[in-house]
Amino acid sequence: MKMYMIRHGESMANAEHLHAGWSQTPLSPKGEKEARRLAALLKGYTFSKVYSSDLLRTMQTQALALPDAEATVTPLLREIGVGDLAGKRADECLQQYGERYLTDKAARDFRFFGGENREMHVARVKEFMDTAALQETGEIAVFCHEGTIRCALEYACDEKARTRPLENCGVYLFEYTNSVWTFKTQIEENKEEA
Repeated sequence: MKMYMIRHGESMANAEHLHAGWSQTPLSPKGEKEARRLAALLKGYTFSKVYSSDLLRTMQTQALALPDAEATVTPLLREIGVGDLAGKRADECLQQYGERYLTDKAARDFRFFGGENREMHVARVKEFMDTAALQETGEIAVFCHEGTIRCALEYACDEKARTRPLENCGVYLFEYTNSVWTFKTQIEENKEEA
């Protein structure tokens, strides 16, 4: 089974340099253009199933990139929960919380602010991937978030792949074979490159 994990287009929170987390921030105009361009990249694929995070920016990306597909929406694919930091800029958070903000952000541990930590996020993504591996065949599209893709990389591969840059509307191919998930490649221009 092949799983194409697709990061959403630029959101208004990305454009304004805000923590997004679980907020329902929409795509920016640039993000809408990115999602429409993504449609051309995905045109040659026939997905047996399409999934999306239940956050607005991913659902909008999916609707623009695969307008004829109906996605199964799930909170398992959400970005890491940042709690009270959602909608705030880093400088605001630093002013309000000081060193605690810097330390916890570096550790991807937002529990102090009412959010999740890295381990909780990885567990959600792992649950989604393991369930999909048991239920799906063929090729599936998964519209999600940068942090969600990073969790999948952590689950499926080595440190070098986990630290790669993940661009808006980037498409990342994972494969499930012989009961093991592996990261294969980033899809750049056309299906034949995969």
